[in-house]
Amino acid sequence: MSMMSRAEVTTRSAKAFKAADKRTKGRILDEVTSVTGWSRDNARRRLTGAAQRPPGAGRQVASGPGDSWCDGCGRPLRSPLCRPPRAI
Repeated sequence: MSMMSRAEVTTRSAKAFKAADKRTKGRILDEVTSVTGWSRDNARRRLTGAAQRPPGAGRQVASGPGDSWCDGCGRPLRSPLCRPPRAI
């Protein structure tokens, strides 16, 4: 199972896990562990964390024309490793 698939399962189950009673939390943990292959402790930590923060926390996504990317190497133009191609 890919990491994106695991993230989707975690996101779907996180709110239900947070609002559930102890018995239901056990059932949700059983379901998540059988699908993802994680241990119960890892699944519990990930579900609790996903319920506390919005999806995609910590990810920075290019938002369009304000972000300048080098056509040659794919790095941001502000990167010291990028040298934009010279105009002819």
